[in-house]
Amino acid sequence: MGKYEPLDLVEAAFIGHGSVGIYATVIFDGRIDVDRLADAVLRVGPVVPETLCRIDVRRMRFLPIPAPDIVSEIPRHVETGFDWDPTTDTQVKILVGHGPVSDSMVVGMTHVVTDGIGLEQYVSLLEKAYNGNLTILNNVRSIDSILATVRIGEPTRGELAAVKLSAQSLGLPDAGNERICRRVTIPAGTMDSIHDKARKHGVTLNDVFMTACVRVVSRILHLPFILLPCPVDLRPFGDVGPLTVANLSGLYMSSYAVGQRDSFSETMGSVHREIAELRARNRSMAAMAKFIPLCRMAPVWLARWMVRQDMMIPAIVYSNFGSLEPLQFGGTRAAAYYVTGGYRKNSQLGLSVSSYKGATSFVHSLIGDEEGADAAEAVIRQIVQECESWLDPIDSCEAIGVR
Repeated sequence: MGKYEPLDLVEAAFIGHGSVGIYATVIFDGRIDVDRLADAVLRVGPVVPETLCRIDVRRMRFLPIPAPDIVSEIPRHVETGFDWDPTTDTQVKILVGHGPVSDSMVVGMTHVVTDGIGLEQYVSLLEKAYNGNLTILNNVRSIDSILATVRIGEPTRGELAAVKLSAQSLGLPDAGNERICRRVTIPAGTMDSIHDKARKHGVTLNDVFMTACVRVVSRILHLPFILLPCPVDLRPFGDVGPLTVANLSGLYMSSYAVGQRDSFSETMGSVHREIAELRARNRSMAAMAKFIPLCRMAPVWLARWMVRQDMMIPAIVYSNFGSLEPLQFGGTRAAAYYVTGGYRKNSQLGLSVSSYKGATSFVHSLIGDEEGADAAEAVIRQIVQECESWLDPIDSCEAIGVR
């Protein structure tokens, strides 16, 4: 398979210390042919060969599995991700659920092999193979061409302030070991209104979603500065080609101010300006620009040790997977489709946001019990309500200079 990529090692270093999966959940309007899907997986294999391999984390290499068993099925709908051991099994696993009149599917891939955007590309490859129109493309996994084109600036004020913040946790109920996925959706009509207002005032939907997150967390914790790590897709920064089933994500590790009496628009003004400054200075690549050269030179054991010393798993993380392309497997269409990160103990909050057919899903995937899931869902509903509250005509962002 060739030499491993440094970002492979970042995720592989934490195998055995939590969920390593990232998941695409699809709810269909009809039935899926499981045998045809399994054949599609094998057809995609030569395009992304790592998917049919196990990973040797000691030597950081992918080892082919002679007869990979990737697709399984259950006699009920499935909307919850699963766990598996990528050191002994393949890097992708798929579960199809057969409901009374339609099917659902969860595609799980390890973060060692891919990030959210790469997972979306993999699902698209499956769709093409299933439909008989797969085109063989070169899959780019290296981040080198991206790093070679950018200059990284100095830390922002928000980043410098974040270093001084203690760990922040919502303190949600933390009992049980059940995998639960809770989803709250803003319908397409409401999203159209939010998008129109964001475009009018020169902000992004990501600004809106992040603002809602920091305001709710600030209110729950009674804190004026909130640390909200946010993964960033690095593909637009380089010429990497059309297929990148890989881990090509950077990270904004910054803090955001929330005044006690600030309106939604006032908070969004500070969020928007901080994100714009982070982007202008290419700060999403700051950590890896230092780590990757060391990783290239160091033996695997030393690089893995450096990752575990320097990297942390924050208690509160926000991930925006963007707008997902429509899916159709044969004559069966996807009625709903969303992407989520790994399953986390419920004292932590991993909020995943993705849009499909105009509607936007806010999802928390947790390991806990129903009490903890209810508490997490209540937080998500507050975040959704914050987004919708911006549509109140009294709350205008023209007065704070966002434009």
